[in-house]
Order: sequence, then structure tokens, then C-alpha cells
Amino acid sequence: CDASGTGYDTRLTVYSGSCGAFTCVTANDDMTPQCTTPLSGFRSRVQFNAPAGNDYYVFVHGFGSPSTTGNFILNMTCAPLCLPVPGNDLC
Repeated sequence: CDASGTGYDTRLTVYSGSCGAFTCVTANDDMTPQCTTPLSGFRSRVQFNAPAGNDYYVFVHGFGSPSTTGNFILNMTCAPLCLPVPGNDLC
């Protein structure tokens, strides 16, 4: 929810696959209501199961126009994978 360091409304899109055959894994535009500080509602967050051995491509772009650019801060955290994947996506 850090509102500093980004001067535009971000969107995150995560893909798997390879060039010419990407598959969207997950995407997010706004973290509201999780982020309530000024301007932080325009920050993005994704969460997904990422088994070892798979490549994932994180596309940081602007909402409304993928060509919107600017500085950003990208944080990543890892946790044990939920297996089998539960139907409600909660471990």
C-alpha cells in the first residue's frame, strides 16, 4: 500500500508460457479496500500458486493503457504452496 514511488495508476498482469503463447495467470488493477491511505488505492497486488519449474512473467503497466509508464516498486514474497489447490483459493 506504499503510495510513494509510483506516479500513475498501476496494473499487474502475470503470464505463464512462452513468447507467442502466453497465458494470463492473474491480474489486478486496484487494491481497494485493502489500501486506504491517500493515492494507495491505485496500487496493485496479485497472489497465485507458482509451482517450481514454471516461468512467470510479471507485466507492470498503467491502467487503461498498457503504454503508460513510470517508476514502480515491485515486492515479492513466497510461502509454501497449497496442494492440492483448494476450490476457494484459501489454504
